Amino acid sequence: MNAMKLNGKTADYESIKWVGKAVSIDNAREAIQYISIEKNKDGTIAVATDGRRLHCAKLENKIKPGLYKIEACNAKRMFLVERETGLTFPDWLKVIPPTDMPYKDWPKFTTGNGNKSYQSLEDFRIAVFIHGLCGALFNLGFILDCMYEPSTEYGFFQADAISAVRIQNGEKWTRQAVVMSCRVE
Repeated sequence: MNAMKLNGKTADYESIKWVGKAVSIDNAREAIQYISIEKNKDGTIAVATDGRRLHCAKLENKIKPGLYKIEACNAKRMFLVERETGLTFPDWLKVIPPTDMPYKDWPKFTTGNGNKSYQSLEDFRIAVFIHGLCGALFNLGFILDCMYEPSTEYGFFQADAISAVRIQNGEKWTRQAVVMSCRVE
C-alpha cells in the first residue's frame, strides 16, 4: 500500500480536498469511491465523481497516476492512500460538454464568501441566478462544495436546458466541474 502526505495550505492540498468532495459513497460503485490522479495534455489532474457531479483540478506536484482515498485530513495535512490495482475509473472526459463559445462570453457567478450564517440564502441566490440564465436547476451539492472556498469567479456553459452544465474558474482553468442538471416541472 502506497501512502502519501500532503501538507495543508498548499495548492495541491486545497485542490485534492475540493475534488474529494465529489467522491461517491455508493458501495455498489467502488471505482468512483476514489480520487483518480491522471496525466494528460493539461498536466497532472485529480478527478472524482459521485455520478451527479464531477470535480477535477490541476495539480502542481507530480503525483503518481492511480486511484487514491483520502484517509485522514485536517487543516495541517492530508494522507492519500493508493489502491493497488483492479479498478478502472470511468472515462470522465466523455461527460465534459464541448463548446466553441469563448470563455469570456460564458455567464459568470462568484462563490465562496465563506460566511456560514448566510449559506442557505447564498445557495438560493446562486441557484436562482443560474436558473434564470440557463433555465436549468442543478445539483446544489456543487454550490455547497464551492461555498467555503476563497471568493472565486466561475463561468458556466450549458448547450441546452437538459444537458450537463460545465463550470470552470477561467479560460486556463485550475478547477473544473460538470454538474448534471435536474428539471423540476
